Formats: sequence, C-alpha cells, structure tokens
Amino acid sequence: MGQIEDYSLFKLIVEQESIGKAAEILNIAKSAATQRLKLLEDRMELLLIERGAGQWHITPSGRALYDRIAPLVDDVADVTEEFTSQNQRLSGKLRVTIPEAFR
Repeated sequence: MGQIEDYSLFKLIVEQESIGKAAEILNIAKSAATQRLKLLEDRMELLLIERGAGQWHITPSGRALYDRIAPLVDDVADVTEEFTSQNQRLSGKLRVTIPEAFR
C-alpha cells in the first residue's frame, strides 16, 4: 500500500476511534489494519495511537498528523471520484452475441 492509503486508513481510525471499525469499513482484517498502522508509525518514527487491551487514544503527534493529512486525504478522494465518474460514462454501440437457443 502507498502512503496515501496509509494516511487514509489512519484518518479513518481516528474518526472511528477504533482500528476494528476502520478495518470493517474498508473490508480488511483488523490485523492488516493494525499492521499498516504500525508500518506508518515506523515510517514516521512516532507513536500515533496508544493501544492497549480495550483502550485506544491518539497521541499529540497523532493528532498533529491527523490535522495535517485529513484535508489532503479528502482532496485526493474528491479528485479520484471526480475523474473516475467522468470515465464511467459509456458511449457507443453494444454488440451482444447469444446462441440461437435463446432467441
């Protein structure tokens, strides 16, 4: 996964206040979300979210990162949606071939 996907996951974790809920929304395993969060923390060399048995809270560094990336992640999502929807407009002829038995 790329950095923007990791930032997007981190943003969702913060907004949901749960790694499990974020993983469920993204339809990925909780362990995969936890691993990606850990990789992001390793890359940033920061603890972003303190995690314990049944406990979760964002660190000051995590809050600062969230505040910086949240608008960027939203902008990327908007751009992706805008350009993806432009390409979804179908045009032209559609030719379908079916066996004689179905005619």
